[in-house]
Amino acid sequence: KRDSVQESAFEKLVDVARKVGYTTGLPDRSPYNQAIEDARAGNPQKALAIASRLSQNLYVDHGQAAYKRIFDDAMMRGDLNTALYLAEHPVRLAKWTQADVWRQIAELQATRGAKQDAAASYLRGSKAISESNEAVRYFDAVKGMLSIGESMRQHGFEAEGRKTSLDAQELIRFIPWQRMDDKIRASILMAETLWRYDMH
Repeated sequence: KRDSVQESAFEKLVDVARKVGYTTGLPDRSPYNQAIEDARAGNPQKALAIASRLSQNLYVDHGQAAYKRIFDDAMMRGDLNTALYLAEHPVRLAKWTQADVWRQIAELQATRGAKQDAAASYLRGSKAISESNEAVRYFDAVKGMLSIGESMRQHGFEAEGRKTSLDAQELIRFIPWQRMDDKIRASILMAETLWRYDMH
């Protein structure tokens, strides 16, 4: 009987229906689904406007959630134009989430043979984290940088991937000591990455 739970279940059912190709007669009461439909119709600006208007509270940012669903749908369909538009117009995204968006775009570009475009997208992703002026860093920032570095390595950018991965090491210093678990987890991830490069 809880409206929020019903709404969440409804959203997920409609999402599954769309993914399997059932679109006839689906109700349009959800802004999430309306935004995805607009993006699929070639209007990412309208989709982004819907996501930008959605609210946020202490527990959830509906705008970010809608943005991520629109982006994920575009990537699933291989719609690079929509994905690029969304990447260039983030909705209140954390730096590491922005970096992950650019990583996914770079991977799609690399698999399509657009190596220069992929290199530029990888660079934008790593800069989203490395050039941030945040005084405090978090585990997700380190993980994001290492993910980009590993992805670069796998897609033929060996030297650039190595440099990006090594740059992540500096971020660990800025994880506060009060977050010791995060500091340890980040250090373990870093050690695994160094091992792949045959380093200590």
